[in-house]
Amino acid sequence: MENNYDVVVIGGGPGGSTASTLLAKKGYKVALLEKEEHPRYTVGESLIPHFWRYTDMLGVSEKILDANFIVKTGGVVSWGDHVRSVRLSDFGFDRPALHVERAEFDDILFKNAQEKGVDTFENTLAQEIETVAPGVSKVHYTSRQGDSTDKGTFNCKFVIDSTGQATLMGKQKDMKVFDDGFRFHAFWAYYKEMDYMSSLDRYCRFSERRTHFPQTLVTDEGEWGWIWQIVMKDSVSVGLILERENMNKFKEKGKDLKSRFLRTIRENDILSNFITTEDIVDDKIYSVRDYSYKTKEHAVGNTVLVGDAAAFVDPINSAGVIMAFYSGYFASWVLDKSLQSPDKAKSYFDFYQKIVSSKFNLFRAIAVPEKYISQETLAACQQAFRLLSENELQLLMTQISLTQRAENVPEFVSKLGVDKEYRFDEMSRDSFLSNFGVNA
Repeated sequence: MENNYDVVVIGGGPGGSTASTLLAKKGYKVALLEKEEHPRYTVGESLIPHFWRYTDMLGVSEKILDANFIVKTGGVVSWGDHVRSVRLSDFGFDRPALHVERAEFDDILFKNAQEKGVDTFENTLAQEIETVAPGVSKVHYTSRQGDSTDKGTFNCKFVIDSTGQATLMGKQKDMKVFDDGFRFHAFWAYYKEMDYMSSLDRYCRFSERRTHFPQTLVTDEGEWGWIWQIVMKDSVSVGLILERENMNKFKEKGKDLKSRFLRTIRENDILSNFITTEDIVDDKIYSVRDYSYKTKEHAVGNTVLVGDAAAFVDPINSAGVIMAFYSGYFASWVLDKSLQSPDKAKSYFDFYQKIVSSKFNLFRAIAVPEKYISQETLAACQQAFRLLSENELQLLMTQISLTQRAENVPEFVSKLGVDKEYRFDEMSRDSFLSNFGVNA
């Protein structure tokens, strides 16, 4: 392997592919390391339309369209006594949101990085990031090619850690801090089919998913837990988020994880109406616990942390992939400036830390139960609030109102001059449930 680079990017997800592609387009020599081989599985299938600005930058939007992913028109949220539906077109978005198979979506981005001049290395596990001196780094790796395993080192000036929840630098520096507001367990699976809603008053068969585009469905489970339903090309992603205090009750629902999961979904008053089969793809239930965290620093030594490597909050607002794109883009800008002016790298890294931290604070503030949101947290979001367009802020305000989790945030945002206007259709939960069978 050639081992001398301007930048080594670790992790071939959306953040890593974005950062490496944009740096390569600027003429830098970039290596992109991926521990697995694309296409590889990951969760996180719901994309809000903000992502198109980044795929346009990468020159890959046409390939995303050609992949013919399922179009998403908005969201249906059942929370408490009300069911509310949001249409993304009401917020000025003229390009669609999508429900994507992430293995395919990430593979498109990774191959695009190759085409744009990035040296890509799959089955290559980065094991340690070594900061030798300002602007001098080493990435020690193990490469698995066929039956052989090799160890080696990449020499570079700067490193981007986009290793997802593995957060290589976060663990290496003992910087990973779990969020007490989200000590939740997540379970998910892929139903072979399931019916869905295309709007608040239209019930659709799975076979209609390309003619009547679905909305992402979210329904509450317990006080702060929730369930998602995401209709995709050939299956339906269904996830269950449970608070720790509900785990004993969950364990009582069956002798194994699959039976507990299926029973919980079956017993939910909203989602049970869409179940047409309990056939699960590969007969597999996925799980993770304590998934919400942040790293104490998002830029350390010669390394910037991107996407989930820096922090992850909660998937309820479909912010994960957007944060990966955003931080990947921003990291490429910071490293471009740092490579041009090495003596100013520290100030650029500090700027990255400030802005990315404010973004993560924003997504935490709109997702976490209100008792975990302090005025200090809200104040830390101010920079991120001000970077949003009026339509994005309006969508943000509406998203908060759908789950009623963070009821003090709208008042805070309104102080920035944004109208407290909610754009959604609404009916009572009882009325919504009484409609089943009428439109089917």
